[in-house]
Amino acid sequence: LRDWIGARPVADVVEAFNREKVPCCQVMTSADMATDPHYRAREVHAEWDDPQVGPVRGTGATPQFSETPGRVWRGSVPVGNDNELIYRDLLGVDDGELAVLRERRVI
Repeated sequence: LRDWIGARPVADVVEAFNREKVPCCQVMTSADMATDPHYRAREVHAEWDDPQVGPVRGTGATPQFSETPGRVWRGSVPVGNDNELIYRDLLGVDDGELAVLRERRVI
């Protein structure tokens, strides 16, 4: 089967399998997905502003639900961007403890 598939264009293989009602699909690259009509119709890809690199287009929230649609809420952030939130709000570290940890170069 591998040799048979490997000797043919992808479109021919998919057509032959579909004709015989054998489920199959092309394994797509990111570039293939970005231009695929089905992916476009499903709005699989989204655009957002990334604070480090500017406008970005990539895979959006998956799966998509009609009642509770997902979204990309932010792009990439610098390493350590959320440290204060984690130290203070999640771990309960106060200003004094943070100062000592910084002074000792722990953080």
